[in-house]
Amino acid sequence: QELFRLSGRNTVERRPSLSPDHALLAWGGYEDGSVQVWSTASGKMIYTLNGHTGTVLQTHFSADGHQLATASMDGTVRLWNAVDGTPLATLSGHEGGVWAIGYSGDGSRLASAGMDGRLILWDAADGSLLKTMEIGTSEWQVNSVQFTTDNRAVLVASGCIYPLNCRAGGAGDLRRIDLESGQMTTLIAEGVLDLSLSADQSAFGGMITGSMKSGQISPGEVQVLREYRSPFGKGSILGAAISPDGSLFFSGNSFGIHVWDTASGQMVALAQNLSQNGSYGSMQMTADGCILLVAGDDGVIYLWGVFSQ
Repeated sequence: QELFRLSGRNTVERRPSLSPDHALLAWGGYEDGSVQVWSTASGKMIYTLNGHTGTVLQTHFSADGHQLATASMDGTVRLWNAVDGTPLATLSGHEGGVWAIGYSGDGSRLASAGMDGRLILWDAADGSLLKTMEIGTSEWQVNSVQFTTDNRAVLVASGCIYPLNCRAGGAGDLRRIDLESGQMTTLIAEGVLDLSLSADQSAFGGMITGSMKSGQISPGEVQVLREYRSPFGKGSILGAAISPDGSLFFSGNSFGIHVWDTASGQMVALAQNLSQNGSYGSMQMTADGCILLVAGDDGVIYLWGVFSQ
């Protein structure tokens, strides 16, 4: 069921973020470097974050919801108090813009992937630089940075759906980077636009070179078990997310949000989009499995409630 819809989002910011308690929605994408934070309860903007001098490409709340991080084309990451928007720290270390950011599970560290092909680890408490690593992604669009459950490695997903408009013709992959040794393992040798993991990180759902797939993931290997197409229209769908228990896969198109059972591969639900305006874009599932956050290519943000059966 659709719970929330907000039009007018700048589509440059591909992945808006929702606070862990579902109360706050944040996104950037504006040329002036600003970030807007809205209340999902009232549907009103609470505050604007100003300080970046370039477009913010990604926002991310810490696991406890107390902090908000923003990654910008100006080459910096900024930390903010998520309650009132007070600036906490400016993190400088990248040469060029910052594609993506992600907090460790315990909230102590933040990882950022830049256009310079570097991964930087930061202390989330004071913003100090902990470690810089060359990860070989300087020619690729990095879409997400996620810590593993043990916080010893990160998964970096890169790629682009429109090759003519992207670096390196849209090339990319999914790689696991050991934060202690620096060892890199390629898990998927194709561009990965959306990567969603189950709570224990044993299952994945992803948008891989334009196709929607799910399967099993381990530190050294990915096994694709299912591929999904819509029974409506031409079969194309956009965006990918998997439920925390790995049992459901979500994607969508102008006909609505599609839901599949990952075990059987059968479509089990369709939340219809009666207006059929635009198409659905990047998708994220909340840790409790209750909310699906969709950033549509039409500039609309949707929150869908997912009810247990």
